[in-house]
Amino acid sequence: MSIRENQKRWAIYKKQLSDGEVEPLSSKMARNMGQGFGLLGSSGEQLKGSLMNDVIDEVIKQLKNEEQELERLTMKAMESQGIKKTKKQLAVFKGKYPDMENKLFELGMIFLDAARRGNADKVKEIEKTGFPVNFKDPIHGMTALHYAASSSAKEVVRELVNSKKCDYLLRDQKGRTALDLSYEFGRHRSVERLLLNKTIGQAKQHGMSISDLACGNY
Repeated sequence: MSIRENQKRWAIYKKQLSDGEVEPLSSKMARNMGQGFGLLGSSGEQLKGSLMNDVIDEVIKQLKNEEQELERLTMKAMESQGIKKTKKQLAVFKGKYPDMENKLFELGMIFLDAARRGNADKVKEIEKTGFPVNFKDPIHGMTALHYAASSSAKEVVRELVNSKKCDYLLRDQKGRTALDLSYEFGRHRSVERLLLNKTIGQAKQHGMSISDLACGNY
């Protein structure tokens, strides 16, 4: 993924944000951290490693500040004017960190590229920060699972599946699931079988039939 391509992706992503088509990555990561998926401790020491560069340092610092500020604003609003005021304050607060969103987007590009190249260690390291595994390439609509499935990156597919956070029903801009891409471009039967089982299982959880899945009726 070239710098020029990623600049185009960032421009598309910003428009998606302004149109309300996607949720900010900062919101998703803050929620994941709150649910215990991230590895942040009191000082963030657990995350130090090959990816603990300036980008990650800044992301962690600002996310921690955002969490604390959200909590402070929520408590203050609840004490004063109730939940309506809370929603209003949090909406205002959301727009305070455009730089952080850009840094998280850069991290997303690294994540997708690592999946495409079959770098399971880097994919795992980023996923453990709480980064949303279903993040989509703004141009092609492909997730890390799509890229891994299409390039027969067996270890990456297994790493993403083991995160237990994948949405196997997501489709790219051409209407293809990760399973579709594994059949079309992949070379590993084991990957195809794994994705087939996971996709059918998730479809059934959503009350979908196999014909619904095949036709994209969801």
